[in-house]
Amino acid sequence: MSLKQGASERLAERLRYEEGLASCSRSLIAGGPRAIDDALEHLRTAAGASRVYLFENFDDPRDGLCMRQTHEACASGVEPQIDNPLLQRLRYASAYEPARRVLSQGQPFWGIVDELDEETRGVLAPQGILSILNIPVSVTGAWYGFIGFDDTVSPRAWSGEDVRLLQTAAEMVGAHIARERAVEELGRRQAKMDGIFRTAPSGIGTVVDRVLTEVNERLCRITGYAADEMLGRGARFLYADQEEYERVGREQSENIAREGTGTIETRWVRKDGTPIDILLSSSPIVRDNLQAGVIFTALDITDRVRGEKERRAMESQVQHVQRLESLGILAGGIAHDFNNLLMVVLGNLDLLLTERSLPAPLRESLQNIGKAARQGAELTRQLLVYSGREPMRVTKLDLSTVVRDMSQIIEVSLRGKGRLVYELAEETPAVDMDPSLIRQVIMNLLSNASESLGAEGGEIILRTGREELDAAALERNILGRGLPPGTYAHLEVQDTGCGMDAATREKIFDPFFSTKFIGRGLGLAAVHGIVLGHHGCMSVTSELGRGTVFRVMFPATLRA
Repeated sequence: MSLKQGASERLAERLRYEEGLASCSRSLIAGGPRAIDDALEHLRTAAGASRVYLFENFDDPRDGLCMRQTHEACASGVEPQIDNPLLQRLRYASAYEPARRVLSQGQPFWGIVDELDEETRGVLAPQGILSILNIPVSVTGAWYGFIGFDDTVSPRAWSGEDVRLLQTAAEMVGAHIARERAVEELGRRQAKMDGIFRTAPSGIGTVVDRVLTEVNERLCRITGYAADEMLGRGARFLYADQEEYERVGREQSENIAREGTGTIETRWVRKDGTPIDILLSSSPIVRDNLQAGVIFTALDITDRVRGEKERRAMESQVQHVQRLESLGILAGGIAHDFNNLLMVVLGNLDLLLTERSLPAPLRESLQNIGKAARQGAELTRQLLVYSGREPMRVTKLDLSTVVRDMSQIIEVSLRGKGRLVYELAEETPAVDMDPSLIRQVIMNLLSNASESLGAEGGEIILRTGREELDAAALERNILGRGLPPGTYAHLEVQDTGCGMDAATREKIFDPFFSTKFIGRGLGLAAVHGIVLGHHGCMSVTSELGRGTVFRVMFPATLRA
């Protein structure tokens, strides 16, 4: 062969390799499930090999480092080995150790099969391989496996040029595998994030400059808006007012700047106008760069906030009742002792007044002392009623009948102070009560209602009835804690007067508390004591300018 002919053949071979490498690159860039198979076919054609394949390394707990064939391209008439079970679990140490030592160092391994060691020949010769070239493949800096070229036609001597060009191909395959792994990992992470986004019990969304860019289904359910109604809108529509919107933005920005994340309680408004309490947590998508967007979670804590408010209200009510009970015990003790002292005073006054020789001015003074002492005795009686220590003469009563029997007295006492309306049940459950004390309850409640009407007048409604109260309903009433569930008779006084604010409602059962300038006394405090003494409960509903409703409830008499 002439020099010119040899140079021409080498140039043709070089062009064939370069064309093969270009085609290999195009296949790998295009991707897809057959990308590596197509690339190996281009390399086989360029190299003029009988068979080209890719082996992947893996660690086996028992056999150590092993290899398996994953891809293959064969020339026409050459038997494929992709389904050879031996090549799916081939142990380097026992079958391919000389090649492992070279390949693991990043160097190619090649040779004529008949010139290789016995173990290596034992693997290659049964496949009809006469010569072989293995190029190591690295993925992200780690030895992944190798691309193998073999010749089943002749014992081919692979040149340095062959090795150099095919090493470039091996680098491209390694880069493709690394890219596919990265895409797969990214897909797994995206799928994981999508799963969290879909199934999280909290609402999740992203915002850029507080404009919603992503929302999950849970956030839609929390707010009542469909996703397309939220995306692209500023978050302002979720807040009841501008002030709260600005507060949340300001405080979350400060929290993120200080701690990297921000959590705050706020209140949103659902699409239907219902307010909801939200625990909002926010974090920048890119650390220290709020302009790149913020991801947030929104947890609906409305029930928790409501429960906490109810718990605090219940604790306040219990403390108030305990305070009143303590005050009642103190008042009862003082009233009992003071009443004994007054009896001594009145007894001695009565003895002095039997003396006929007393001068008229002195007799008048003694009578005034007696009058004041009897007023003091009446006051102590009210204190004893408030404390529940006044002796009771209990009998079975129907509340509607009691009210009807008192109607004349009631109407006289309320004359000119408003219109009185009766809404009395035909029959209420019988209750065990002291008649004089229930009449005192009625008159005290009516007196309180008439005072609230003021000069403008108004309406007072007096109702009776029956109701079934369970433990939860009793718990919500004043003095209801611990009472047995069952049938109760109720007496209700409703007025259209001035009403009360929360601070006033807290004090109305305190002895001698009054909103009037004069006339302080034990009216509602006595009601509290009487209801307590009869094992009843009560409720008060009132708002400024919208009147008041007092309801007292007594347990029905158990049938013998």
